[in-house]
Amino acid sequence: MAVVPAMVISAAFFIYWLISQKNLKVIGLLLLAVFLVNNLYVWQKKLPKNEEVFYLAPQPASLLGLEKKVIDYIYSEAGEEEFSWQAFAIPYEMEHAWEYLFWQYGKRKYNYLPAHTSNRPGYFYLILEPGGDQAYRLRWIENKIGQEKPIKKAEIDSILVQTYRRK
Repeated sequence: MAVVPAMVISAAFFIYWLISQKNLKVIGLLLLAVFLVNNLYVWQKKLPKNEEVFYLAPQPASLLGLEKKVIDYIYSEAGEEEFSWQAFAIPYEMEHAWEYLFWQYGKRKYNYLPAHTSNRPGYFYLILEPGGDQAYRLRWIENKIGQEKPIKKAEIDSILVQTYRRK
C-alpha cells in the first residue's frame, strides 16, 4: 500500500530537483504542467462519472443520482409508514452505500430512518442494482424473500425495486 505514496513523493522530489537545476528548469516546469493538466482532466471529466479512474471501472457509471431517485421513490411509496429494505449491490453483500444514503439523504429529507432487515412487518423494499451474476442474484433473492411474490415492481432507470408487504 505504501508504493503509491512513495511514487508520488519520489515524483515530487524529482520535479523539484529538475526545477532547482538552472539548465533543467524548463523541463521540470513542463513535467509539472503535464501532471497538473492530467489531474485536472481526471477530476473534471472522469471522477464525476466514475469512468476508468486509476484504470479500473468498478461500475460502468456512478449510480448516486439513480440511488437518490430510488430512495425518493421508496419513501413516497411508503408514505408516512415505516418500512424496511435490503439491496443487491455490487460488490456482493456490500450495502454500505445504501445504508449511508438512507441515513444521510433519506433521514435528512424525510425525517425518519427505515429498518435494514427483511423480517419486520410492513412494507419491505428489495433494491436490485444492475449487473452481477444472474444465477447468484436469483439465489440471493430467494434466500431473502423465499417464494413470496412482490406486490409491486418498479424500475428506476436501471435499478429495480420490488415492494413486498410483510405481516
